[in-house]
Amino acid sequence: MTFKLDAKIDTTALLLRMQVQQEQWPIVVAHALNVTTEQAKATITETMRGVFDRPTPFTQNALKIAQARPDKSQPYAEIRIRDDGVGLGKHYLNPQVYGGARAQKRGEYALGGGGVFYVPGKDVQRDAYGNIPRGLMAKILSQTRRATDRYANESAVSKTRREKREIKKRGFASNFFLVKPGQGGATAHLSPGVWERVKFSSGSALRPVLVQSRGAPGYKPRLLVFDITGKVMERRYEANLRLAIDRYLKGL
Repeated sequence: MTFKLDAKIDTTALLLRMQVQQEQWPIVVAHALNVTTEQAKATITETMRGVFDRPTPFTQNALKIAQARPDKSQPYAEIRIRDDGVGLGKHYLNPQVYGGARAQKRGEYALGGGGVFYVPGKDVQRDAYGNIPRGLMAKILSQTRRATDRYANESAVSKTRREKREIKKRGFASNFFLVKPGQGGATAHLSPGVWERVKFSSGSALRPVLVQSRGAPGYKPRLLVFDITGKVMERRYEANLRLAIDRYLKGL
């Protein structure tokens, strides 16, 4: 996902009036574009803090810049989204910009295969940014035997030992298990998703942790980057070009 900024504003008259040699125009214009693009990137990052609920540092640092070069191979600058290395398919910010369904997460794929999505259950533990903590997801994948590293999957023996330790230390043991659509047996009455069974010395209780969603969760556009970059370009580019011309005239 990229947002391109180019010099569509006609500044030829300004360049001529400021007595910039024509062969130096690409250098001056590229410098002004790059400064403007840095300002647009900073504005988008600042906007994230107001649009999203406690955006993570990873999200706020998701943008990078491909600078304009003073030649015809790239007479424009771009703001790009870094590869998140987490989602499958499109970057997770795409639906926040364009709207539509989000991409599947690796944990979702591990639990249910392609095209399966989950939403957190009520009162489930969240981290400081409102997400399922990584440690909790690791426990879920381990106890449901869906961890990509087979050595991280919990065996029956390990489960028994862990339950004894937890009950002795805390008075209860927490176990996660996966219910698939159409699954029969003792869990047939439960909705598809990940459930937690809290086991006490005198009994047990159940609660949903991840509820399988009917299709991919959808979003309306929230981070209006095209509006932001357009406004920054309109307000700042000519001023930045004047500063770039001034640098050129001073021999900087």
